[in-house]
Amino acid sequence: MSDISSARACQLQIESIELVGGSREIRFNPDFSIVRGSITTGKTTLVRLLKAMLGRVPDHLPPEVGTIRSVRGQIRFDSESWTIDRPLVTTQAAMVSLSRYSGVHDELAPEEAQSAAIIDALRLPAIRPTASEDQTYQQWMLLKLDIPEVSVPRARTDASSALTPVTINDWLMYCIVRDDELDTEIFGHKDQFADRKRRAVFELNYGVYDSELANLQANYRGVELRLEDLERTAAAVTDFLNATPFQSLDRIDSELQQAQDSLLQLEQQSADLATQAHSESTSLDIRRQIAKIEASLGEQENELQAALKSFADLTDLRSTLSAQSQRLIRAIVADEWLVDFDFIVCPRCGTEIDDSRTSPEQCYLCLQAPQTGDFHSELIKEQERIASQVIETNGLLVQRESEISGQQRAIVQSQAELEALHRDLNLRTAHFVSAHSDAMTSLASGQARLREEIQRLLEYRDLVVRFNDLSSLRSRLEEERSDLSEALKLRVRHSEEAERLIGQLESRFQEYLERLHISLSDLPLIASINRTTYLPEIGGRAFDTLSSQGLSVLVNVAHALAHHTVSIDEGLPLPSLLILDGLSSNVGHEGFDLERRDDTYRLLIEETERYGGRLQVIALDNDVPSFGRDSVVLTLTTEDRLVRSRVKTNV
Repeated sequence: MSDISSARACQLQIESIELVGGSREIRFNPDFSIVRGSITTGKTTLVRLLKAMLGRVPDHLPPEVGTIRSVRGQIRFDSESWTIDRPLVTTQAAMVSLSRYSGVHDELAPEEAQSAAIIDALRLPAIRPTASEDQTYQQWMLLKLDIPEVSVPRARTDASSALTPVTINDWLMYCIVRDDELDTEIFGHKDQFADRKRRAVFELNYGVYDSELANLQANYRGVELRLEDLERTAAAVTDFLNATPFQSLDRIDSELQQAQDSLLQLEQQSADLATQAHSESTSLDIRRQIAKIEASLGEQENELQAALKSFADLTDLRSTLSAQSQRLIRAIVADEWLVDFDFIVCPRCGTEIDDSRTSPEQCYLCLQAPQTGDFHSELIKEQERIASQVIETNGLLVQRESEISGQQRAIVQSQAELEALHRDLNLRTAHFVSAHSDAMTSLASGQARLREEIQRLLEYRDLVVRFNDLSSLRSRLEEERSDLSEALKLRVRHSEEAERLIGQLESRFQEYLERLHISLSDLPLIASINRTTYLPEIGGRAFDTLSSQGLSVLVNVAHALAHHTVSIDEGLPLPSLLILDGLSSNVGHEGFDLERRDDTYRLLIEETERYGGRLQVIALDNDVPSFGRDSVVLTLTTEDRLVRSRVKTNV
């Protein structure tokens, strides 16, 4: 094989994985790692958990995984090392925790690494964007791996079909080969949905399909959808207009102008009839008199309300003055006759009072010197003043009563005049309406009919204008669709660069088959990639026609490994990680078959060593050749399965 190119592919390396709640942590080699164990010990479960950590949580995990809360792994993207904590749930609320540590973190022991400085810390939704995060964990993975985020048509031969995104899970199909697929499928090609994504990843990786072509197809689909909508709208407008006598904009405009002129004439006749009503019924003077009396009546009612309020205020004032006068009279009487009363008992508590308890100069009741002032005359003067105010208030009340009576009589008289004028106006108006009722009804009916016709014509006009605009827009869209179709035809043809890369893949595939010492008794060993299905063929024989399970396994391994090494050499976006489950499950363990198994392990070890940590391969198998035991990172047994019910020591 030629020297490895200096081009750099997107590196993805799993440094370790911890099953949180399952009492298990596994550290992987940067190049080649082997997990050994017999059946039912958890090898396939580990493959599914690795896939869950990198992308989507698989369905139908075994029951023992129920004790695992999350998978926590140390992942390297080129020079960056991230800790990923992925909950084992598929709900939309699931959040993935991401942390990037300082460079020294990678060199520390696990128990010491917790104190390393965190450079970045993120929490991203696992499945769908949220209100706070517009990026999902799967989109973040694509970004870290420099893989373009594109969508492809569901039907590759129909660019106008619905688009479906190519996610990190689709790229992982080329990175994870399960034991139930190793001898039967090429990256799940027998599943229709998976096969569509498999082809899309192939085309994206080798440049047959790229983001520019994806944009062309998206634009083509958008134009197709708009044309379909225009066709439906145009058909509806055409059906509607066919049921009307109006087929052209000029005819509609002519009919519309005539209807508007007729409406103006009827409105003028109505205005003339209204003027005639005023002149013939002589009701204008009566209306003026009614307006004048109504204004005067309003003023009279306001004055009456003011007089009533003033009368009420004066009444309250008289009551207040009378009460004050009564209090003064009681005070005058008390001052004259009650000052010299002697108290035998205390007026507060009833205890007998001894008049000898004080000197004659002091009151024996309050023990104070009696006041000598003369308040009697002052109280009499205050009483006389209040009495004069009461007399004055009574005079004002009589005056207000007279004013209120006069205002009430004036209001009654104005109301009688107003009623008489209303009766006269009604008689005159009724006489005019009865004489011209037919003309008024005819004018009103004609105006309503013309307004409806004008509205209908305006709607027809809008439809015709829209139909004409649709025709123009449809022509432009058809031209755009034609241009996009031509561009797509040119792009879908394999470019020279894509063909060169696929040729490189075929050469590498051929080389690996030869190193595995595969031979076909009836056909020459010629490896190729079908340009339509992108599936491997051996001597012109499709993968599905291979009769030997062992041969299928070897072809699958050589094909998968060729994809990754070519991608590294050419700097293609395929992640540099390959996980192979059950390498020797369908290969014999004696004679020639045992040699082929050993050839497979030698090939994997040699290639990972050759790429010096730029390619990571993880193999899970029941049996491992002696020369590969140094690469074993974990041995599972029936006594020490992958998911532990209690903490045990790693074997």
